[in-house]
Amino acid sequence: MSVPPNLAPFDLGEEYRVPHEQIEQYKRDGHIYLPRVLMKETLDYFRPFFRQIMDQQNKHVRKWDERDPEGKKESITVKYLHRYSVGVIPFILARRLGKIAADLLETDSVRMLGNYGVYKEPGDKSTRWHQDNNHIFLDTDRTLTIWIPLTDITRHMGTMVFLSGSHSLNDREKGDVKNLAHAIRKGLPEVNYGAMQAGDVTVHSGWTLHTALSNTSEQTREVVTLMYFADGARFLSHDKMKELPRSIHLARPELEIKAGEVAKGPDYPIVYQRM
Repeated sequence: MSVPPNLAPFDLGEEYRVPHEQIEQYKRDGHIYLPRVLMKETLDYFRPFFRQIMDQQNKHVRKWDERDPEGKKESITVKYLHRYSVGVIPFILARRLGKIAADLLETDSVRMLGNYGVYKEPGDKSTRWHQDNNHIFLDTDRTLTIWIPLTDITRHMGTMVFLSGSHSLNDREKGDVKNLAHAIRKGLPEVNYGAMQAGDVTVHSGWTLHTALSNTSEQTREVVTLMYFADGARFLSHDKMKELPRSIHLARPELEIKAGEVAKGPDYPIVYQRM
């Protein structure tokens, strides 16, 4: 996956400098809120491409066996958006966003781990509490996710909630449920940044426990999430891969994964590299 020529509009090539105090907050809490990362015009340009992908793939991901008895679901999730439209690749591989990941991961080079469209329709229920690193094939703690609303969102549309400090609970063997119980026993505080304007983003560590609230509004919450990791990470060993929980959202069984080897190649492109 690479950025097609002449398809990198607006501010995506310009670097965004994460303030030092927010880098320190990220280290402490495992999450941050960054305002005005992208221009509204940038999102307005790319939003139709994402909308078309989500509409086309909707029929494949909306299955009744994924709903509860009341017919509700957590969200419509489509992974690897770049496979469906070349038009979204400049956004997914944006140097501007990769620089944020590199600053927070404190590395000179970051790679793309995954990209997802996560749309919550009116009435969709809360997402289950989880830690992303419990559902990926990499043997590393140095991953993060940038959560990007494509429009202005209100608190009622299914905003993110984080457990501050839960990124210290990085025991993969315990999994989401036991680590969540540990976080509750410790009394770790919940943080919800509330309403966000188009162009604002949140960033959270791969070990930060998080959820997205139910959508009680009358509008669909349109979000794209981009996952990054510090260059040099290796795939899990065969034994550790067997312990991974089944995950519709983050598992990557269709990709070539070589146990124990460094993750690289076209499926894991370098998004940002310091000169």
